[in-house]
Amino acid sequence: MNKSEIKDQYDQCHVVYNQNREEQDLAGNTVFYKAIDFDLSGKHLLDVGCGSGADLKILGEGGPVAYGIDPSEEFLNTARLNNPQGTFENGVGEDIP
Repeated sequence: MNKSEIKDQYDQCHVVYNQNREEQDLAGNTVFYKAIDFDLSGKHLLDVGCGSGADLKILGEGGPVAYGIDPSEEFLNTARLNNPQGTFENGVGEDIP
């Protein structure tokens, strides 16, 4: 599968993924991340394959600078809504220098 096909596949599944992500969060993702006791203030976080930005939203409450990359523009639009202070770019992990 080439990068364009992967991007198209993620664009098509983003709505269902986001709905499932909300259910997963109810199952404890927020509790898990908040249980990790370390100070992220002033740190930089990069989420490769950030999807809707849900993980960065939870972790971002501690004050880090959030960056995310994802091949799907649909996911990135949701990530930007979830994390207005974050920086989100279209891309794939294989292209990170």
